[in-house]
Amino acid sequence: MGLYPYTYGAGLTIATEVNKRILSEGQKGIDDWIEVLKSVGNIIDEIIELTEEL
Repeated sequence: MGLYPYTYGAGLTIATEVNKRILSEGQKGIDDWIEVLKSVGNIIDEIIELTEEL
């Protein structure tokens, strides 16, 4: 089963908090979440580039 329960729980917690923030802050909450998603993509791209260099 591994880390599934933890990742599932973390995903639900994050989704709930993001939703609450978007509902309370509106567009600012949406824009902030989009920036988080963009930064995660950049991190993944950097990890891929580093592993290709090895």
